[in-house]
Amino acid sequence: MSVPSAVPRQHASLVKRKGVVAIAVIAAIVLYCVLDPPFVIQSIQAPASSAVANSPNLSPTKYVEAIWSSKVLPTVAKSAISLPTLLVDLKRNSAAASKRYGNYAELDGPPTFLVKGSGRIVSVNTSSIPSEAGLAFGAGSAPDAFLQLGPILLGTVVRDAMPFINFNQFVNQVTFGEVGTAINAKIEATALSKVDNSTLKGKHVEFTGAFTLSSGKQLVTPITLEVKP
Repeated sequence: MSVPSAVPRQHASLVKRKGVVAIAVIAAIVLYCVLDPPFVIQSIQAPASSAVANSPNLSPTKYVEAIWSSKVLPTVAKSAISLPTLLVDLKRNSAAASKRYGNYAELDGPPTFLVKGSGRIVSVNTSSIPSEAGLAFGAGSAPDAFLQLGPILLGTVVRDAMPFINFNQFVNQVTFGEVGTAINAKIEATALSKVDNSTLKGKHVEFTGAFTLSSGKQLVTPITLEVKP
């Protein structure tokens, strides 16, 4: 009768010892990592948004909120010219009036103007984009200028009329454009959302606003708009 070889038993014993050692090593590594981890776990959070113009994390809405009462409205109150007066001056000598009253947001761009005035609404068109109201300065029935109405405002003319806002302040063109959109949203929220367009015709209004010669007509984007009883 043959005697079973001791080799398999020795091999099994060797495998068992290696397994115990491996488990011990893994346990030691785990314990070390728990007691003295070689790394730091940090939560990933988005950087805080900023109201500073040249910040890469600029929030256009926060920026506009920060400058609206402190810069935008005071600039309008100080610099806005009577719209009827400006239109006469532009007709008489466009280059001279543009140089005197206009702001150039871009060197090769058209001038933009801050204006103010009062008049009577003689037409309202809410089927177009943007909606607009015809404004007569005198007793006539034909509009002398037009006012953009909400809820959608097109263009960045109010941004471009502000002498303290220019492209070089911002990290890129996209952010510069978003600031213009945020300004329009602020106007809609503060000035135009309270206006009932359906009852506007025939009413007298007082306004401040901005417009540019490139629009093809005197289309004013309001900054403030007060409807008289």
